[in-house]
Amino acid sequence: MGSIPASALKYINMYETLEYWKQYKQEKALQEKIAKEFKLPVSDNSTKLVSDYDKKEFDEWMNDLIKRNGTTKY
Repeated sequence: MGSIPASALKYINMYETLEYWKQYKQEKALQEKIAKEFKLPVSDNSTKLVSDYDKKEFDEWMNDLIKRNGTTKY
């Protein structure tokens, strides 16, 4: 059995990336649907860059993260 050519690997990696992105978007949409259904606050900071935070807001976020030992909200 021969090895996979580099050009084919590029397309396989692109396909896997698209599949992961599709799964991410589906999970995000489900989270939003659940939040809306149960009237939970929706806070989307996932696209916010560190440079977009002001110093106080960043310090609050970092302190909260440290309190939770880097884990997600539970």
